[in-house]
Order: sequence, then C-alpha cells, then structure tokens
Amino acid sequence: MMSKATLTFDMPEEQVEFDLAYHGSDYHTVLWDLDVDLRTWLKHGHAFKDAVEALEAVRSRIHELMEDQGVHFQP
Repeated sequence: MMSKATLTFDMPEEQVEFDLAYHGSDYHTVLWDLDVDLRTWLKHGHAFKDAVEALEAVRSRIHELMEDQGVHFQP
C-alpha cells in the first residue's frame, strides 16, 4: 500500500505557502532549465563580456523561465 501525505493550509493567511507548495514542480522546472542553460554556457562558451553582463543574463533568464511556467516571486 502506498503512503499518502496531506498538506493543510489555513486560508487566506497561508495563501503564499499554499501557492509555493502547489507550484513546486513549476519552480523545479525553472531551476532545471536554468541549470541546463548554465551547463551549456560553461561547456560550449558564451558571449558575455564580463561578470555583470553574465549576471544580468542569468537574472533575465530566470524571469523568462518563471513567466513561461506561470510562477512569480513571492513577497
């Protein structure tokens, strides 16, 4: 027999916590895709001129991936 787990949230006070739990797989996908991008840049090179440009590109990519997954930063 398979085990089950139930998460309980007091709404609306724990809405943020619920949203994070509910969208956990979406956030995982964002991290996975970002890891793939970083690995590709490290393995095959990149066109970043300096560290600041690279960090700006990573931030931009994070926001793009989050938008694609329909998730956002929680307050």
